Amino acid sequence: MIKYYGTADEAADVLQKKSAKTSISAWKLAMARKRPQIDEADAPIIRLVSMLLIEAHRAGASDIHLEPLDKKFRVRFRIDGVLQEMQAPPKRLQSAIISRLKIMTGSMSIAEKRLPQDGRIQVKIKKKPIDLRVSTIPTNHGEAW
Repeated sequence: MIKYYGTADEAADVLQKKSAKTSISAWKLAMARKRPQIDEADAPIIRLVSMLLIEAHRAGASDIHLEPLDKKFRVRFRIDGVLQEMQAPPKRLQSAIISRLKIMTGSMSIAEKRLPQDGRIQVKIKKKPIDLRVSTIPTNHGEAW
């Protein structure tokens, strides 16, 4: 799978390069047009979140817990009633992953990080529609999802 989607480190490198290149004026222009700006640099995070959802579905997980800790970003799946820790992305991707999931709901604010939020995501995995209920809760180390 890494062959097609890349690694989390590659996603982080692309995000760092993108943030260095993006100027405030370009951001203001995009916001003024009210059009989402799609860039190749966005693709690694989109692929990473998609892989996370696909892997959870493949494993038969009923819940996905994304938990920001002091020095790492923990990912756990609830499989048969037991939380099992999965390979976690780097801590530096934490906010990008949470923001991507908020964008997928269409109703959650990516700017609000101090209040709990709820939303729904509808995705298709292997042509099967999946409804996800999502919640974020602010913690000391970022938002838990």
